[in-house]
Amino acid sequence: MDLKTLPHEGILSYINTDLDILVGFSGGPDSSALLMALCALKQQHELKANVSALHINHGINENADKWEEHCKTICHSLGIDLLVEKVLIASNSKSFELEARNARLKVFERYTNQFPQICLAHHLNDQVETILFRLFRGTGIKGISGMSAKRAIGKGFLIRPFLQITKEHLIQYLDSIDIGYIKDASNINETMDRNFIRNSVVPLIESRWGAASKKIFEFGKLAYEETVILNSLFDHAYGYLYKSEELNKKELKELSSSLRRKVIRHWIEFNNLPMPNFSILQEIEKTFIESLSSYDARVSWRRSDDESHGVILLHNKQEIYFEII
Repeated sequence: MDLKTLPHEGILSYINTDLDILVGFSGGPDSSALLMALCALKQQHELKANVSALHINHGINENADKWEEHCKTICHSLGIDLLVEKVLIASNSKSFELEARNARLKVFERYTNQFPQICLAHHLNDQVETILFRLFRGTGIKGISGMSAKRAIGKGFLIRPFLQITKEHLIQYLDSIDIGYIKDASNINETMDRNFIRNSVVPLIESRWGAASKKIFEFGKLAYEETVILNSLFDHAYGYLYKSEELNKKELKELSSSLRRKVIRHWIEFNNLPMPNFSILQEIEKTFIESLSSYDARVSWRRSDDESHGVILLHNKQEIYFEII
């Protein structure tokens, strides 16, 4: 499992080499490359932690059980433990991608009780697709930053060590070590938004601008850095306004509209509420700040990636407050 064909220098940047790792392993090329790379680093004594794998069987594809067996075979050959979870999602769901993602996240969160580090194989091309998807759907500067390389989840961390490595490099690596992997035919189904972006939008853009994916990825990194800096400065100047469960209406009225909306966004984030889109932010501003709305006025919205979670904003004479729905 020689790593020479893989640009692997930064793989361990976000990983604690002493803490156990659980790899999300579908059997596809990306997760296969990640599992092989971490096992290689383990063999080379660069990684002291134990490596295990987790396969989530959605039970939708007719080949789901074959894929599970493939994962068992690979892990057996590597001498590592494979944990298997089955999740049920309606095959006719209008938001299958979303429901499948949320189901996986719930499983990952539960496993942080045992494994402090959950590693996923999202790569540079996935990051580009995420940035474009969020841009088309509607997002702010934070959303346009893309997926984070490391974030807290449950009692541990979700880590994406491959975010700066291209899909092409992963395939080259697998070919170099002669490892087979699963090819999921559903990835060509362009009724799914991400597949459409991956298979049609990005190739069209790159046919005109060959380095487009690299530039989009770099833009996401810059957006993230700018967000960190601006949020730090904003927190120092205005943190006293939003670090509570209520917003003071009088203080908001004294701010410009753009500053007011940013305070509202930070207040929403501080209270771990679903982030509204721009039109909802304008509605909040108009309903509670700019007009003389009755005290039974309210504004509600739901998470864009999980419609089972939402929030209602209400107000009284002095404050805006929220209820979870």
